[in-house]
Amino acid sequence: MTHAAFALYAVYSRRRLKMSIGEALQLILGFAAPILLVSHVLGTRAAMQLYGTEDTYAYVLLALWVDNPMGGLQQAAATIILWVHACIGLYYWLRLKPWFMRILPWLYGVALLVPVLGLLGFVFAGRAVERLAAEDPGFRLDLAIDNNGAGSCRRLPISTSSKAGYSWVWAAAIALTLLARALRLYLESREGVVRITYPEGRIVSVPPGMTILEASQLNDIPHAAVCGGRGRCSTCRVRVNGPHRQPPGPG
Repeated sequence: MTHAAFALYAVYSRRRLKMSIGEALQLILGFAAPILLVSHVLGTRAAMQLYGTEDTYAYVLLALWVDNPMGGLQQAAATIILWVHACIGLYYWLRLKPWFMRILPWLYGVALLVPVLGLLGFVFAGRAVERLAAEDPGFRLDLAIDNNGAGSCRRLPISTSSKAGYSWVWAAAIALTLLARALRLYLESREGVVRITYPEGRIVSVPPGMTILEASQLNDIPHAAVCGGRGRCSTCRVRVNGPHRQPPGPG
């Protein structure tokens, strides 16, 4: 929830939604992850809290691999989406470090092997549970008894209505964030303007509080920024003109 809140704030604080492909992909995958994970969270943690179910590997594998293969595919997709989302974030965070590019080829191998090995483990374990369920008629009943498995009549409300409600809440949170962002931009536009003159003589006017990089991006003016606008590089060069009074410190 904390991570999701930071993602919503990142969208709210942006003055322009146009971004690089990597940043857009990271944002889209991050917003898709909670929808894909809600079924797993409700079927494990929520079931444990409500019905005392023990969500062991065998119990979850029986549900995802045997009883609901589409749910298993959804969780596999969630694994890949979350991993790619995390790798993009780590890349944008560490790419300015001098040592990062030296070990990048090795990190590519790690980034590929971790999800592949994880999914292979899921496949082999799922097939093992499927074989046990087929060979031993009492396997399913014993597993339900040992894990205090909730009956399907009680699990259905968790996996359907709760998932749908959560999805609507998440969609509403995104919509409200975009609405709040539009309202903030409108209020900022009424506070006056700051004039910025570029070397080629072009002058743009922007609301107070906007960074030079944001002003350039908003007006489609090329502006080198290795950090992607996060203030972590030194490619921005600015000359402050105007009255000779002490300007405020860097923000």
